[in-house]
Amino acid sequence: MQKPPQNLPDSPGVYIFRGGIRSAILYIGKATSLKSRVASYFRKDLIATRGPILVGMVESAKSVDFI
Repeated sequence: MQKPPQNLPDSPGVYIFRGGIRSAILYIGKATSLKSRVASYFRKDLIATRGPILVGMVESAKSVDFI
């Protein structure tokens, strides 16, 4: 996954990064603004601000769902 999903609302909710075999759940998070929070995972400074583990998760993600 190279870019953040474009269909995320600017409202509170839960987001789910999925990837791997059978769309396994990689990460679940909650946010007051889904659009802003999920976009933060796709910034160029992700490794400096969040670390290499989250970079690997974002790179292996195939989709992001939200509730």
